[in-house]
Amino acid sequence: MRTAADREAGTARVETRPLAHGERDALLAWLDGGLRGGRAGRLLAETPHALSDASAVHAVARCAGRPVSHAFGRIVLVRAAGRSLRVGTIGLVYSDPALRMRGLARACVGALADRLTADGAQLLALWSDRGGLYASLGFRRAGTEWRWAIDAATCRAARAGAEAIDVGPPRAHEWTALEALYDAKPARADRASGDLARAAGAAECA
Repeated sequence: MRTAADREAGTARVETRPLAHGERDALLAWLDGGLRGGRAGRLLAETPHALSDASAVHAVARCAGRPVSHAFGRIVLVRAAGRSLRVGTIGLVYSDPALRMRGLARACVGALADRLTADGAQLLALWSDRGGLYASLGFRRAGTEWRWAIDAATCRAARAGAEAIDVGPPRAHEWTALEALYDAKPARADRASGDLARAAGAAECA
């Protein structure tokens, strides 16, 4: 027997395109409610360089004009071993809790994968802790994301006896030099000028 939620999910239609400014604000407010506990502006504060990218694409499933599922993607140029690769990155996958397990997230990810591939992505990378959910779309687990933290005691030990070393937040005039250090790495993802500073200005980044 089909429930009202089943019928609603069955009427969902997926659109895959860049969003106008007003659309983006409303959509991010909805995602903040579901992914960040209702903390307004949180996602934009965390990844301003990605969400402000004019080439970024959103796949949105809507029912009766309201969003019920979403996936976000953009193409990043990655360089390694003297070569470059256009990687389509996919994240911010979310569905209305009342409409989960009905294929909406998979439909959004699939539509987004098709769009990024058509736009020239040579490889797709999806951030998810439920990899098996997307196996039917051709995704396979490729690694684990690690988050590193250096505590204050380690920083103090590194500075001990080295009076010439000054460890602290970057000064405004140092970002250009820091970007040059990043661009000199043999393996890296290309970043636009100012992206490093914008990322460092994200919420709770120290």
